[in-house]
Amino acid sequence: MLIITVCGTGIVTLVSRVLPLIFLSRIEFPKSFLTWLSFVPVTVMTALLAENILFDDERLSLMANRTSVTFFGLAYLLWR
Repeated sequence: MLIITVCGTGIVTLVSRVLPLIFLSRIEFPKSFLTWLSFVPVTVMTALLAENILFDDERLSLMANRTSVTFFGLAYLLWR
């Protein structure tokens, strides 16, 4: 039963990743769409970083830990 489950999840993962790649590789996207897509990794990393820095125990806490203080100090220095 375990082997069937592992093979099934492998097939689902393969299909869900390969089929879009096959179909979307044949399409020529507009330059504006590709430019928009280039911002996605930066946006995701910013969201992950902000969540770790700004929230402590699911509450907004700007100065809860040393990471927050370091981040805001560095951001201030780089902004100047």
